[in-house]
Amino acid sequence: MTRSVCTDEFKIHEIVHDAGTAIVNHGHRLAQICTVLQGTFTEAVEGRVKTYGRGVTVLRPPGACHQNLGGPGRSRAIVIELSGETYSRFADLFSKGPMPIEAGPEITREIIAAIAGELETADSASALALRGLVFQLLARLARAASPEARSRLPDWVVRAHQLLNVSFRQPLSLRDLADAVGVHPTKLAREYRRRYGRSVGEQIRSLRMQCAIEGLLSGRLTIAEIAARSGFTDQAYFAREFKKDTGRTPSEFRASPRFDGATSR
Repeated sequence: MTRSVCTDEFKIHEIVHDAGTAIVNHGHRLAQICTVLQGTFTEAVEGRVKTYGRGVTVLRPPGACHQNLGGPGRSRAIVIELSGETYSRFADLFSKGPMPIEAGPEITREIIAAIAGELETADSASALALRGLVFQLLARLARAASPEARSRLPDWVVRAHQLLNVSFRQPLSLRDLADAVGVHPTKLAREYRRRYGRSVGEQIRSLRMQCAIEGLLSGRLTIAEIAARSGFTDQAYFAREFKKDTGRTPSEFRASPRFDGATSR
């Protein structure tokens, strides 16, 4: 556990697990919301095994038993534990049963970023700011889990999004993706932007850049290795794109005071 903020209504922790960390079947008395910041984690619930990647947020109902199966690399997450009274105020918004509720980064990204920022700031106003953010996050999760939201989201859009999340490092055209999910490229481009607020190309670029930033923060790889691992065609192209996004080259970013070779963000 690295950073924490605790109130009567909730406890928020930033936690880090080393590669291969596994926890046998166990339950939590209180409801939990977990968002992956780095790496992946795999868990089994009621015989169903699921791996969650960076940016995915999961709400576990109180008392749900699950098993953490460990992951291939280090993982980092924000975990929010809701008090019994807090969860009871919102429990009717969520379906009953042990299965977790899942939402992608397109639904919770800016709220999770704000929560992470408040954990880092940790001043006298952070608890108040976090209270509002936690309630906003619960509202987003409730809407994402509603039957109306699920019925409005075509299966092929979901499959396209999932394919992007696992294949962004590979050369992947809009037509390739459209063929994989069985729709016309124009239809995919239009619906994907409408559902997720960005184009397929923008999503691929964003995922590659997030992967590259993780690599720079880890301190273990060369810039050329990071570029290749993140799906950029060469180091020079990666450096240009990185500077376009951050105002600095990868080398300047790595040498800046914010970089400490650990898990600062």
